[in-house]
Amino acid sequence: MPQDAMPTPAQLEQLELILGGHVFFQTLRSAVDLDLFTLLSRSPGASLGRLAELAGVERKPMRILLLGCVALGLIEKRDGYYNGAVAQRLLNRDSPRNITATVEFAHHLVYRPMFHMAEAIRENRNVGLSEFPGEGKTLYERLSQSPELERVFQEGLQSTTAITIEQLLNHFDLTHTRHVLDVGGGNGTALCTLAARYPQLHGTVFETPTVCALARERIEAMGMLDRVGVHPGNSFVDPFPAGPDCILFMHYMTIWSEQANREMLRKSHAALPSGGSVVVFDGVQSNDETGPLRAARWSPYFLVLSTGEGMFYSADEYAGWMREAGFVDVRQIPTPMDHAVVLGRRP
Repeated sequence: MPQDAMPTPAQLEQLELILGGHVFFQTLRSAVDLDLFTLLSRSPGASLGRLAELAGVERKPMRILLLGCVALGLIEKRDGYYNGAVAQRLLNRDSPRNITATVEFAHHLVYRPMFHMAEAIRENRNVGLSEFPGEGKTLYERLSQSPELERVFQEGLQSTTAITIEQLLNHFDLTHTRHVLDVGGGNGTALCTLAARYPQLHGTVFETPTVCALARERIEAMGMLDRVGVHPGNSFVDPFPAGPDCILFMHYMTIWSEQANREMLRKSHAALPSGGSVVVFDGVQSNDETGPLRAARWSPYFLVLSTGEGMFYSADEYAGWMREAGFVDVRQIPTPMDHAVVLGRRP
């Protein structure tokens, strides 16, 4: 295209989405906060006036909110208003697959820190952490001093886990595994889900003390206290608990630097028995480093806020680090939602 040629309508629309990203996210979050998608699920075809009444707001602001949701494809306008397919399945609180907790995670924890992204890139550190008071150099240390935000964080991860865990179950057979150690296992949702699928399986969540307290609540709620336990500690400083024949890193290695992940895999190799397995299950960037959008969206979070160290790595990188640590039979298994299962066996 000549330098002075006008961009196409499609190119301008893409630019509009980028320029308006901050507005469009808050449009989504406002609709979630007002339970707009749940209201439409219960009253499909509702009019503008009826939705304003149900949400307890005036007509004009509801019209503005609906304009945004329709333009974004979240809601359809025909003779009345209806949820689109994505909103009905993922943003309606009545849906068991809803990700409203993930939206709250982004709103309360990620939105403001992203203001500091350019500075974080220049300084190569998590400058956005300044948005959260407290001691510590990582978001996780700061969250341990804020129980309300830590619960928002864990509920957001639980929401993501509930959708992605099926991919791990569909691509990794645990029939012959006795005990899984879930390093950085959050509130235990993933491990309890694995144990529910495999009756012989026991597990341990290795997490910080405050997260372990939340995990105990979740494990009890899922009826798994007899098979899933917790072990408080620091994964870099403290030894892994004895006994597991599988060590799982789910949504964990994206947090840390390449060197830290190499060290963690070497530590896993030393802790596992012969024949034991290590599994990384996480979002990944493509091996040619060209995307996808999910990797592009989340990688800045790890630089700007989380630790200042991590990003979405490629499956090739995880596989290479496993081989360096001494694992054999290393395999990469791509899964939906831009995730991959990467696993290796200790000889």
